[in-house]
Amino acid sequence: MDFAVSNRPLEKSKADALVVLLGKKNDLPQALPSATREQISQFTKAGDFNASKGQLVWLHAPQDLNADRLLLVGTGDSPLSDQGWLSLVHKATKTLASSPVKQAMWLLDDTHTQTLEWQVREGSRVVEESTYRFDNYRSKPAPASNLAKLTFWHAEKDTTLTKAHKTGKAVGLGVNVARDLGNLPPNDCYPEYLAKRARQLAKDYEKKLSVKVISHAQAEKMGMGAFCAVSRSEEHTSELQSQ
Repeated sequence: MDFAVSNRPLEKSKADALVVLLGKKNDLPQALPSATREQISQFTKAGDFNASKGQLVWLHAPQDLNADRLLLVGTGDSPLSDQGWLSLVHKATKTLASSPVKQAMWLLDDTHTQTLEWQVREGSRVVEESTYRFDNYRSKPAPASNLAKLTFWHAEKDTTLTKAHKTGKAVGLGVNVARDLGNLPPNDCYPEYLAKRARQLAKDYEKKLSVKVISHAQAEKMGMGAFCAVSRSEEHTSELQSQ
């Protein structure tokens, strides 16, 4: 998944979908063109959307926007907790991933209790984790999602948001690597394999990560008797990685 941050005029920003969080007691975001706000108001009055917490509704062909559709996400009638906000990100990501949307834009809202930096960092992490797939042993994997990029939009330029989405993506990728390893069967994920993966990570991130692999023989010399005793009856020799 690719992430970006933009403050380009919203009406000129191209996207397959624009994600907008709306609460029952909140005014419509002023960043939206007046025609779009009026369209959402009429849509709400018609009963198609009531902004209840967790409600997700598509609104197609929004007026005065260069987006094909809006994804309206209800936040309810009270401020969102951190976990509540992240749950909505997860739910919205699943909806986007199961749609034809390839490039989505997320309208940031500084009226939430969470800072914009937090929203971008944690939002990127949750999106990365929510689009995780493990198809290694599937004969017929499910079709891949079309969703390839998410851009966080805010009217004001803020360089901290770029760093935030990079940090969030990095954490999400790290979590997904751990999930990959956890999903592997023991006959594939044995000590030598883990050592190989650790060395590859050190190679990929040589300026930020170093790895030391301790062999079974080295562990014995270091007096790690209990550790070595467990692995004596195993087919694969034990190895220990430290970072």
